[in-house]
Amino acid sequence: MSKINNKNLDKVLPVLPEISLDFKKIMNFSTHTYWGIKEEDKERFAKLMTEAQSLVEPGSFLGDNLFTWARNNSPLEDVPFRNSWEANLTNKADEAIVWRRYICLCRLPLLTSFRRFC
Repeated sequence: MSKINNKNLDKVLPVLPEISLDFKKIMNFSTHTYWGIKEEDKERFAKLMTEAQSLVEPGSFLGDNLFTWARNNSPLEDVPFRNSWEANLTNKADEAIVWRRYICLCRLPLLTSFRRFC
């Protein structure tokens, strides 16, 4: 089995846009759709997460039971992906799992092309 080198990866992985390192230009994402919160605590949890987002640097992501900050939000900066994602939203869960969909989509070319390099 041969190894995949960087030269081969360049042919397989999607080209990503330039990432801004300016905190004033970094996008935030927030959706209050999550799973595993007691029904009676959902409103309180949403308020606490909104407060937590206000305490951190830009580049926050709140969705799909994930909260992170000071990161670039590649799914939102990748305009072709974002346009497709927005055009195909059918419910709040679709919105919340944007990061998961993006990671799976970006990995797909690598997974399907990996066999060519083995």
